[in-house]
Order: sequence, then structure tokens, then C-alpha cells
Amino acid sequence: MGAFALGALLGMVWSPCSGPLLASALTLVATKGNAPDGALILGLFGLGAAVPLVAIAYATRAGFTRSRDWVLGHIGALKTGFAVVIVLVGVAILFGADKWLEAQITQRLPDAWVNITTRF
Repeated sequence: MGAFALGALLGMVWSPCSGPLLASALTLVATKGNAPDGALILGLFGLGAAVPLVAIAYATRAGFTRSRDWVLGHIGALKTGFAVVIVLVGVAILFGADKWLEAQITQRLPDAWVNITTRF
């Protein structure tokens, strides 16, 4: 069940990014008009999406294995810490502190960074 939940979470995070790209690939397939070209395009799209995810999974496996024992030993404190962070962020959003912090950070960033992040 843990792997399923992690996959579902990844899907929710990844969908807004991959959706427009998949729509572009499907539009390209629709304009080609034949099944072999469509299969090739969608196959390459799927391969391009899967390879980085699999590479990251294998690359981080060793790190997760090394840190697993420490995490399991401190799981109670970690859960409490994350709960406190979530409550504090929720209270900050409720009172508008997130917008204040965003304004403070935006004032201190170089203009080029602000232009890039607000262009679209």
C-alpha cells in the first residue's frame, strides 16, 4: 500500500507538469493520422518520461537504505516536527503571512529573477 500511495502522490504532483506535454504529443499524433507514427511518438514520450524517474529511483535507493535506520529511530519526533510545521504553515496562510513573506522575498530578489518567474 505504501508504494501505491507514493505512486498516487507522484501522479498528483507530476500531472500538472506532464499534462500539457502529453496533450502536445497527442495533438502531434492526431495530425500524423496513422497508427505507426502515433505509436512511435507516444512510445518515445513514455520512454522519455520514464527514464529519468527510474534513474532517480535507483540513484536514491542507496541513500534511502542508509538513512532508513536513523529515520525509524526518530520517527516519533519527525512526525511531531512535521505536524508542527504543517500547523504553522496553515496558520500563516490563514492570517496572510505567506503573502507578506512573498512580498519580502520578491523585494530582495534581483529584477531578472522576478521577471523570469512572473513572465508567464
